[in-house]
Amino acid sequence: MSCHILLTRRAQRHLAYAVTPLRQKRTKRDNKPDLWSLDLSLHKACQQKQLPSSLRNPLSPQRLHFRLHFTLYLPKKWVRWAVQDALREIIMQPLNPTDMRDGFIYMFRDVENNDMIKIRYTGSLQQRLKKRNSDCKRKHKYLTQLPKIPHVSRVERLMHIELMHCRKERRCESCNRSHREWFEVSERQAFQVFEKWRRWIVTEPYTLHARTSM
Repeated sequence: MSCHILLTRRAQRHLAYAVTPLRQKRTKRDNKPDLWSLDLSLHKACQQKQLPSSLRNPLSPQRLHFRLHFTLYLPKKWVRWAVQDALREIIMQPLNPTDMRDGFIYMFRDVENNDMIKIRYTGSLQQRLKKRNSDCKRKHKYLTQLPKIPHVSRVERLMHIELMHCRKERRCESCNRSHREWFEVSERQAFQVFEKWRRWIVTEPYTLHARTSM
């Protein structure tokens, strides 16, 4: 006899609502810098002198160089998928051992770039930020501390799918790795998507099913 943790019948009845993406303004930017735009968050940071002087001007070589490191990223598996269909595909998969763990969704920015938000999960917020700053030789800052949630890796995947058209990749010269969990979205959009899936996962949409092998 084998056991699988599957979607409950109640959750299946409400599946159409769950997979409907939140209405949001999708970015049309690509990896080319927009020389004539200045987002309000950067403008506010410049006024408050929260950024180095070399980065307060959006046309500065340092800022343009930093933005050029970001390129569009979409996993090959999902290239031809609609967001709703991809969400349904992930939701219907049985939970694996990694999905069973509790943890934190974290969101942070690079302090020198207010355009992108990194969204991932971790079991320790303090250790994660410290390691990322050390490995990448950059300073990152959490937007806020989100509550601990069950099945955190499943929630992360659902968030990534819902925001997949805003997803970016950056090649890090310090740690020599590609970081593919950056998203060109506003803080409000990121928090709304998190709260949507947090509310969904705490309804306990999965249950243990036993299957007898013949």
